[in-house]
Amino acid sequence: KDTIVLEYGQFGLKRTIYMNQKEHAKNLKPSRAGHSIGHWDGDTLVVDTVGFLPGFLNTPVRNSDKLHVVERFSLDPVKMALTRNYVAEDAVYLKGRYTGSDTIFVADAPYNPGKCQDLNFIDYSKQQRQ
Repeated sequence: KDTIVLEYGQFGLKRTIYMNQKEHAKNLKPSRAGHSIGHWDGDTLVVDTVGFLPGFLNTPVRNSDKLHVVERFSLDPVKMALTRNYVAEDAVYLKGRYTGSDTIFVADAPYNPGKCQDLNFIDYSKQQRQ
């Protein structure tokens, strides 16, 4: 009722959209997912997010802690397709607005949070000799 939680299972990222807040707090602790507040505009969920850690908006496009993103989520109930339109602004790295959209469909497989393991580093000192 007061929050919507989005879980990006493959990336281990959880995002909370606060539906009971009108403004972002002044003293936000920056995070990878930022701080999101949302409201309904008819059947469209509008999400306003700030408070990001510096990183990459979409490789190779960098973002600073000044990144501000507004997303609009709408569902096509016939196709069971969720479309997200977004507008990003960042005075440090972007000249103008960064816009786009994507659409996802219901998966054939059940949700799997997919525990991520870093397979790039092998500590050979901890492996047993054969």
